[in-house]
Amino acid sequence: MKKMLIAGILLLPGSMVLAQSNTESAKTEVTVKTGTSLDYDVNSNGQLTPLTMKIFIPDEGGIGFEFSVGDMTGKFINSREGLEKGSNTNWDEPYQGEERKLGPDQTLAIFSKAFLKDLKQNKKAKYDGSLWQLKDLPKGSELILDNKATPDAIYMESENGSTKYWILNNEDYPLMLKVEGNQKGPDLILKAVH
Repeated sequence: MKKMLIAGILLLPGSMVLAQSNTESAKTEVTVKTGTSLDYDVNSNGQLTPLTMKIFIPDEGGIGFEFSVGDMTGKFINSREGLEKGSNTNWDEPYQGEERKLGPDQTLAIFSKAFLKDLKQNKKAKYDGSLWQLKDLPKGSELILDNKATPDAIYMESENGSTKYWILNNEDYPLMLKVEGNQKGPDLILKAVH
């Protein structure tokens, strides 16, 4: 009995390493390429609405999304300049059949590469005229996609802590994964990627 107890104690650290390794491997890479579909839930005044955005990469660069919400469809196109150095988010409500081409200072559903770089280097950065602070992801607030995988996300809050963003930790395509307490538009949360 004593030998079994000692063997169990000796195996315990190996089990912890295995559990940690399995948890880390549960992180999933969100592949940003033409054809990838992002399924969000949009929360507007307490009403949840499913939103699907299918990624496409325009010939001129940037990133585009073919969106579908209810019976409404359209396109959002982030310019190459906006994706590189944009400093404002476009939260205008979509309309049926719209093809919204964003200007060089705007992004939609994604942050600019320059903003993400600044945020990661300095632990704070400005976007939408507000100061955002990089924070540790609060325990229990990890996103779980398709009820099985966690994307590699970074977390930021507004200066007063009222608005929170989970952002894909991808230097080329820092997608919005979740928005909570949004002062400029609806909250949203990514539920699935396929």
